[in-house]
Formats: sequence, C-alpha cells, structure tokens
Amino acid sequence: MFLPCLAIILFIVVEPTTVAGWNIALSITSQAGGAFGGEPFLIQPVVIVNNKKGELQSSFQGRMTVQAHTFPNGKYEAVWKKGEVVPTTASDTFISESVVNGQVAFAGLGIDTAGGGCQLNFV
Repeated sequence: MFLPCLAIILFIVVEPTTVAGWNIALSITSQAGGAFGGEPFLIQPVVIVNNKKGELQSSFQGRMTVQAHTFPNGKYEAVWKKGEVVPTTASDTFISESVVNGQVAFAGLGIDTAGGGCQLNFV
C-alpha cells in the first residue's frame, strides 16, 4: 500500500561569513521548494556569494555546506543527494558542494522527514 508523504515546510537561513580574510554574505537566488519526505526537492536551492555591497564575488572558490534541522527540538535531519549513499549517522547530516564562480547550484537534494518545521542552513 502506498502512503502519501506530507509536504515539508522549509525555512532557509544563510550565515554571514568571514573566510580567510573575505568579508562575504550568502544570498539565496532559488529557494528549495516542492518538498516531500523521501523525495528530492522539486525546486533546488541556488546560493551565491556576495561582498557586503551585494556584489557577486565570482572569484570566490571553496565549498558550501547545507544542513537541515527541525523545530522546535533543533534536531539535525539527514540531507541527502539523489544517487549518493543516504546518511545513516548523526555525523553525516549535511551535503557539501563546490562554489564555482561565486555560486552553488545544488541538485538532487532531499530530506526524509515529512511534516512541518524544517530549516535548511547554508554555510
């Protein structure tokens, strides 16, 4: 018997960051959306690296990590990427992607928890 999954309510948070002398800020240009437990997000997040003036830092290279946690308990949930091994331990609750030309276009991200109150954090 097939049981439908409940939609996941997502909140997106980006953390202001200073990395190796770079004074940067992260901006979401595409919010994750269309989330259902156990399925990749229908709309995948895209995050860009800006300076404090809001200008794209296309020369910035590095890694960006996304992690999810639920409210109100603050428990971290496993974020997975389609085609990769699904995390099985609490230490594997994130996905990291390369920043290319100042942006990260995530693909195939999903989480398993159905219901409300889930937040994605990008650092």
